[in-house]
Amino acid sequence: MLGQPAIADLLDRRAPRKDVRNAVAFVIFFTLLMFAALRFGDVRGPAIAEFSPLTGTLVCVGDLLTAYFLLSHFSVNGVRAFAFLGAAFWISGGLTILYIASFPESSSTHRSRWDCGKSRAGPGLRGT
Repeated sequence: MLGQPAIADLLDRRAPRKDVRNAVAFVIFFTLLMFAALRFGDVRGPAIAEFSPLTGTLVCVGDLLTAYFLLSHFSVNGVRAFAFLGAAFWISGGLTILYIASFPESSSTHRSRWDCGKSRAGPGLRGT
């Protein structure tokens, strides 16, 4: 057991063939999607006003979740590379929160078009 790497040490282990096949299939699938996007890239999609705050939120959650996993891996193994990567993802997630907060659409004073229609109701139907 002295010469074998620890179970939690993933840096020295080779990936199984099944994982390699899945990774290659993943890359091929997204390469085909990229070529489809190049082919149909001039077709305009629907306008989404809240697209940037929405994607920022997804990136923030992904960064913070990745930071949690990397820092957990560091606490188990003690490999400093995981600590540095986890800290980088943690900082990125924190900065993304500030990025999301800079959009006026994300503030609590912003009224959505789905707010019961009070702002577009007729003169006698307006809410108080």
